[in-house]
Amino acid sequence: MPVPDGPPPPLDVLAVEGQREGVLGEGLAAAIVRRAAGRAREPVAGHLRAIARDEAEHARFAARVVAWAEGAGGERVRRAVAAVRPPAFAPRPEPAGALAVAWGRAGADVQADARAEVAVRRA
Repeated sequence: MPVPDGPPPPLDVLAVEGQREGVLGEGLAAAIVRRAAGRAREPVAGHLRAIARDEAEHARFAARVVAWAEGAGGERVRRAVAAVRPPAFAPRPEPAGALAVAWGRAGADVQADARAEVAVRRA
């Protein structure tokens, strides 16, 4: 991956992007995929569990970066992070039946439950 030219982003920008894309976005992805794995059949479920663990690790790493940036940047960075809202999210339509669910498709109900989980963790 190429290293961008120029100065690094300010801490508040790093923290806000880390919160939005990492903590919330990756956290939401992990929650959706974990729920889809619970409904899917093997071997799909095993692959989805592995993806969910990977996404959750991304969210945990982002949380560590955000915490560091808040500590280093102080109140200005903490206020910026506190203002972050979850990424825009349009649930997919319901899956086309039990077969789609068995193969790992997450319907609107799974997505809504995962979104609520991430919102509760954020609060």
